[in-house]
Amino acid sequence: MIAFQPEEAQSALAESVHAFAQRYLHDNAREVETKRALPPQILQEAVSLGLTALSLPEALGGAGLNLVTQAIAYEALGWGDLGSSQALLGAQTGHHLLAALASQTPTQDRLRDLAETSVCWVAPVWGERPQADGSLAWQRNAGGVVLSGESAITLGAQHAAHLLVAAGGQEGMAILAIPSAAAGVHFRPHALALGMLAAGVGSVRFEDVRLEEADLLAVGETAQTAIRQALTTLAIEQGALEVGACRAATEYTVAYTAQRRAFQQVIAAFQGVSFVAADMAIETEAARNLIWKAAVQGDKGEDAFSTAAMALAHAHQAVRFVTSNAVQLLGGHGFVQDHPVEKWMRDAEAQVLLFGRELELQSVLGDALWQAGAKDGTAGFRLAENA
Repeated sequence: MIAFQPEEAQSALAESVHAFAQRYLHDNAREVETKRALPPQILQEAVSLGLTALSLPEALGGAGLNLVTQAIAYEALGWGDLGSSQALLGAQTGHHLLAALASQTPTQDRLRDLAETSVCWVAPVWGERPQADGSLAWQRNAGGVVLSGESAITLGAQHAAHLLVAAGGQEGMAILAIPSAAAGVHFRPHALALGMLAAGVGSVRFEDVRLEEADLLAVGETAQTAIRQALTTLAIEQGALEVGACRAATEYTVAYTAQRRAFQQVIAAFQGVSFVAADMAIETEAARNLIWKAAVQGDKGEDAFSTAAMALAHAHQAVRFVTSNAVQLLGGHGFVQDHPVEKWMRDAEAQVLLFGRELELQSVLGDALWQAGAKDGTAGFRLAENA
């Protein structure tokens, strides 16, 4: 049987997260952006509700939720405010790597220790190299490990206790755990003029950072497999957050245009306005369905990497389309801080820059389509089964 509605427990979780998002994120979004930091009481409340451990399995002290349930929760969180959500979750993106490693590694004591702290995945990317210019590199040295190079722009590293880094070396790709206070680790803030101003956006430079062998969490094929799995779940999380932002912008715009009057009638009565609002709702629903499709595949144990990339690519397009049109439909009011839509538009643009630009995701999808077509002679439409 195909179900298009959340289960009772999932609906209850969504309501709980929505209430948190309304009270702490939506209503305080401007203050959080102005101060460029999330108030400690909001973080404490989120921790007490388990919102910072949604993607962790029970073995690592998390909620042990399946991917569909996570997507539902993250959508409710993104509805509150995308930028504030990233200020809350940015320092926890490493949970996706920890969860992926936990499914492959018999010894999990080190992973549990890391899961008890804030742990950021430094600049996850979709390509073959660990970052845009491939400068991150590791090597063994005197019984330990040395890491050098600078990461691409990321978020959350400024506020995390530990950093997880994917770096290349002579032995292949490796995943390393690094204390953010270690000697040689330098965070460089980046003035991302668009949005995400409270999320600690910047790059991290590693100057011959010396680590213990225990800090080398995975190497070679194990690392590659974990990265691929973690990118899948990260895409579902980020896409769901973007769907939440689309929902918020669509709901706000519909409410505004249904009340605002021009030429003796409400703005929503004009076809040009109602058509755009309908397109905003369609894009939101389509993005959600793709995210849920990827989540269902992942929950079934299937390889959902390509589907997740497709879902995130569409969510990127949707969140930019919806927030941009929200600003346009509010007219001059859309560009002033009396209304939240201008912030939502800026956050959406920053979000796309930080989590896989469309070209990166399209490259992943294009390769998967060609590989699928080469395997069975089709045009690649059986992507989910063959990629």
